[in-house]
Amino acid sequence: MEGESVVMTVSGVLTDVGTVVSSVISTCSGNPVTAAIIGMSLVGVGVGLFRKFLRVGR
Repeated sequence: MEGESVVMTVSGVLTDVGTVVSSVISTCSGNPVTAAIIGMSLVGVGVGLFRKFLRVGR
């Protein structure tokens, strides 16, 4: 019985986290300024990772 309650709790938490992430993504995509800021930061992270991969490849 105790194992079942833990599984249900973890399942509930994962469902709630998925709902929050989905809500945040839809809110950010609906706001062009927020989407642009997030997009620029992702491009910066991508460039940084690419440079690191180039150094590792040498």
